Amino acid sequence: MDADVVEGLAFDTNLLSMPTQRRLMSLWMEVSQGKVLLLPQVVAELRAPNKRDLGEEAQRINAAHRAAWDRAMNVPDGPFATVTLTTDEQASAYEILHRFTLRCFPKLNRVDEIPQHSDAVILAQGLASGVECVVTNNMASLDHREVNGLVSDVMGRNASFVLTADDAILDAHTHGESSRRLLSMAMASCWPDDGREMAVDEAHDLLRRFCTVLTADVNMPAVAQRLMSAFEVDPELQQVLDSARSLSQESSALVCERERTQALRNARKQHNRHNNRQALDE
Repeated sequence: MDADVVEGLAFDTNLLSMPTQRRLMSLWMEVSQGKVLLLPQVVAELRAPNKRDLGEEAQRINAAHRAAWDRAMNVPDGPFATVTLTTDEQASAYEILHRFTLRCFPKLNRVDEIPQHSDAVILAQGLASGVECVVTNNMASLDHREVNGLVSDVMGRNASFVLTADDAILDAHTHGESSRRLLSMAMASCWPDDGREMAVDEAHDLLRRFCTVLTADVNMPAVAQRLMSAFEVDPELQQVLDSARSLSQESSALVCERERTQALRNARKQHNRHNNRQALDE
């Protein structure tokens, strides 16, 4: 791990592969003075090409996708920090993979499938490298209680090594002003990139749509419900909105995200221009 990275949480690929959850997780870590720790398996999966279409033009977009991730991972004060395993840690990860049981990964049929299973590799790398915990929303393919029990009983580590995003964020923002900071942070993560001001009704509608995505697509219903409730009872909503708007524009994590969006948008424009020229030539 980078020597200057002191605090942070490791996240599974499913919490970083799409903008809604990636913006929220990276902003949360930035506000917490930490980093989004990227384990080697997660880095590989985030940089992986879209395998559904490997035509020439798709390859250009895939190259832009990889380049965008490479830039984001190497921004000096950016939200991400890659975790590099030493030789000893790689050996430890290999050993840990062979301690996991099928109870931990209920979708698998045989024990010999575990060492190739993405969830298992990510957890083993996290344990071997000594990260505090791994936050993941894989619920069907990964039994969190079984993993935490095995980690506690067999490996002597904290029983909360695997956390859902719901639990991790809510435990970090328990009540009162902390709950208010969560609302402001969440609003900032989904604030329009142009930084325009929004009336309370418009902000409420934005939060409602954001929470719908959290519930339906990100498996974070508890956070979504907490945010809606916090918005509806806060006595100084304008103060919350002003704070969210400022954070949305000042955050280095969100600046990084806007740069990524622009780079991919430019790649798609080039893709479309090439297709249009090709159509004219036919």
